[in-house]
Amino acid sequence: MTTVQMIHLGASVLLLAAAFVVLGYRFKLRKAYATRNRSTVDLLDALEDRLDSQFRAQTALIGDQNKKMAKIANQVTTLADERLVEQAISIARMGGDPEHISTSVGLSLDEARTLHRYRQN
Repeated sequence: MTTVQMIHLGASVLLLAAAFVVLGYRFKLRKAYATRNRSTVDLLDALEDRLDSQFRAQTALIGDQNKKMAKIANQVTTLADERLVEQAISIARMGGDPEHISTSVGLSLDEARTLHRYRQN
């Protein structure tokens, strides 16, 4: 083998080694991109699950608050009705007629008549 052939063989080996190194880096780079894409998909799935659970928790919390508000509104209505009845009874005790009770308190005439009869007995 001549010197030129040896140099040619050495250069070919170096080029072949460089090609394998480049192919190895290219393979590692593709693997890294695939892992990155997979991890991005995993992150998006985890984020979607977390947002879904937060949405369900917020929906449940809003439902509970609506129930509490309805209960409070019912209690306020009951208290207002009791105050109206107490005022109507007070007017009936003082001798007010059903029409006066109805206009003063805001009860219907039938309700005022019932309270007036109740207070008479």
